[in-house]
Amino acid sequence: MKWLPDENIPLGTGAALRSCGEDVLAVAQASPGAADEEVLRLARRQGRVIVTFDRDYGDLLFGRLLAPPAGVLYLRFVPESAEQLATQIMELKESGVQLERWFTTVSGTGIRQRPMRRMGSSPAKSNR
Repeated sequence: MKWLPDENIPLGTGAALRSCGEDVLAVAQASPGAADEEVLRLARRQGRVIVTFDRDYGDLLFGRLLAPPAGVLYLRFVPESAEQLATQIMELKESGVQLERWFTTVSGTGIRQRPMRRMGSSPAKSNR
C-alpha cells in the first residue's frame, strides 16, 4: 500500500511506516502548503491512501464529488506519539480492513467505512 500522510500527520509517523517497509510520501515534504484539492490530485496520480486528521476530505469527496484517491484514512483521535500512530496504522492494515476505495474513519469508539465512488463514475445514473 502507498501512503500519503497529510501535513497534519507527524513526520515521525511517515518515518516509522517507512521502517516497516511501507511506501510513504509525506505532503509536508513533497508539497508543503498544498491545498486539499492538490493533495487529492497527488494521491490520485500516485495511487496513494491519504492519512489525515482533516475532515475536509469528506466534504470534498462526498459534498463536492471530487474524484477520489486510492483511499482516505481519517483519524479522529489524538495519538500518544508519531510511532504509536504508525503502529495503529500498521495494525489496521494487517487486520484485513480494506482501506483502498474506502473513506475510513477511525475514532476512539471504532471504525466506520464509506465507499468512495469510482473515478469516472457519476453519482447518479444517466439515461444517455
